[in-house]
Amino acid sequence: MSEEQGRRFATGPGGEIMVKYPLQYCKAVFLGGRPRKSGTTKVFNGTATLLELPSGIYAVTCAHVIDAYYDVRNELGDALLQIGMTEISVEDQLVCKNDTTDLVTIRLTTAQLDALQREGEIGSRVIRPAKWPPEPVEVGQPIMFGGFPGAWREWVAHDELVFGSFSTAGIKVTTSHSDRLSCQLERDYWISSVARGDSDKAITLKELGGLSGGPAFVDRGLQFEFAGIIYQHAESFDILFLRPAGLINPDGSIKDSG
Repeated sequence: MSEEQGRRFATGPGGEIMVKYPLQYCKAVFLGGRPRKSGTTKVFNGTATLLELPSGIYAVTCAHVIDAYYDVRNELGDALLQIGMTEISVEDQLVCKNDTTDLVTIRLTTAQLDALQREGEIGSRVIRPAKWPPEPVEVGQPIMFGGFPGAWREWVAHDELVFGSFSTAGIKVTTSHSDRLSCQLERDYWISSVARGDSDKAITLKELGGLSGGPAFVDRGLQFEFAGIIYQHAESFDILFLRPAGLINPDGSIKDSG
C-alpha cells in the first residue's frame, strides 16, 4: 500500500488491533526487595511471554532479568519475583537459564496460569503454536512486539506498582540469523494508533529497558506467528535485538547461540 494508505490503516481500527496483539501474550515482571512502608530499596522490571510447548506452559524472559533477581536476593537476603500479580518461585520453577542466548524458561502451574489470565486483557492469552519450531523470519518481513518499559513504571502505593505497556507493529526485520534478529526503529515514520492524551509518549520513548522478554510476532498474511523474544535495545543506534523463537526446544530447554 502507499504511504498515505498505510497512515490511514495505522490510525484506524486495524492499526489498533495490530499494536495491541503482542500485549495479549505477555505480562510485566517485577523483581526486587519485598515491599515495606519505608520503601523498597531495589526494584527492577522486565517482561514475560506466555508460551505453550508440548512439555507444558512457560513464562519466557531474559537471563539478565533473573540475574537481577539473584543480585537483589544476595544483597538483601530475600527477593520477590512476580509475573503480573503472581509470585513465582525461581528456585522451584526455573527450567532452563542460558546466559549465551540470554533466555530463561519458567514452568507455570495451572493455578498460576489461571490467576494470570484473570488479571485482565493484557497477558490473558497463551501463545499456542500450530507447529514447533516456527519458520525463520526473513529480512524485510514486518513484525510487531510489546512489553513494559521501566521508564513508565509508577509507584501508586508502597506495595503497588503500575506498569505502562508499549507495543508497535509494522517494524521491518533488518537482519536475520539463526540465533539473532534485529530491527532498526525508524521513529520518523511511527504513527500513534491508540487514542490517548499522551499519544506521542510512545514515539518519543528512548529507553526501552523493561521490554526484555517481550514477544515479537511476524505477519504471515493469514496469521500472526510467534517470531522471537526481545533481549536488547541499543539506544545509541535505536536497534532492537531479538532471539528467534526456535531457540527454545519443545522440552523448555534453550539452544546455545552460534
